[in-house]
Amino acid sequence: MSNTTGIKNTASGFQALENNTSGGDNTGIGSTALAHNTTGGGNTATGFAALFTNTTGANNTATGLDALVANTIGNANTATGSSALESNTSGSSNTVTGLSALQSNATGSFDTANGLQALLSNTTGAANTATGSQALSADKTGGNNTATGFTALPSNTNGNDNTADSFEALLSNTTGSDNTAVGIDALINNTSGKSNIALSSNAGQNLTTGSNNIIVGANVLGNATDANVIRIGKQGTQKSTFVAGIFGTAMSGSTVVVNSTGKLGVATSSSRFKEQIKPMDRSSEAILKLKPVSFRYKEEVGPDAIPQFGLVAEEVKKVAPDLVTYDDDGKPFTVR
Repeated sequence: MSNTTGIKNTASGFQALENNTSGGDNTGIGSTALAHNTTGGGNTATGFAALFTNTTGANNTATGLDALVANTIGNANTATGSSALESNTSGSSNTVTGLSALQSNATGSFDTANGLQALLSNTTGAANTATGSQALSADKTGGNNTATGFTALPSNTNGNDNTADSFEALLSNTTGSDNTAVGIDALINNTSGKSNIALSSNAGQNLTTGSNNIIVGANVLGNATDANVIRIGKQGTQKSTFVAGIFGTAMSGSTVVVNSTGKLGVATSSSRFKEQIKPMDRSSEAILKLKPVSFRYKEEVGPDAIPQFGLVAEEVKKVAPDLVTYDDDGKPFTVR
């Protein structure tokens, strides 16, 4: 042992703390634990070759075979598990728990990995949090990612600022950034799309490269070509929509309509959106047979019982059925 002025050190095992000179407050337990430490202080190494290469790094804790074995000058790292932070050299303030977690990390700092092979391939990526077996396992240089769940964000290499919460969330993402996926298999096929939000199981499953999408609801899959699209709820599953804070608010603008697929838009009369335009001729006579009426909606539809004026779809169907739209049961619903 080469210790000269180092104090408060504990060494137990073959060549443990063998080269320490002035480092203090170190604990090396296990064969070659902290073997190359010279001036580093406040380190705790438990296990064969734990913190083996450390020279000046301080305040590191390594527990397990080859944990932090390559660390030289990195500080304030905590590695628990065989081969945890095995390749780390100068990365600092990393916290790792699990076999081979952050195993390839060299200089990345402020990473947290909990689980088998979590952040396995990370080399320089910083400020990542991976919780779950193989979470963020392929990440190399991506930073500020959060992955929670088995194989969450496992293919990410250099995407940044992603959040994946649940089993296989953002499974295929490689370079996409600023995505949020919450739910089993949410955004599972996204590879390079950016700024997408998917909430619930299988949400956004069909998205691949599209960006700026918001998908809310279980099994709301979206389309592979979606970009800048908002989808809320699954057609045929949700039957009613309630939005507070709209009724009684006056504003100008266009009439809003919803088609049979649930797509929301505004009513338009421009020829730019029409084709096969021709005079109605005698067909217009049907319009003259329509009978406008006054009415009140039933209480469950219009609890305020406000008098209304308009047409009755069933009556319009008798005169001009092409002007009527129908619900999922084939019953007259409204007038176009």
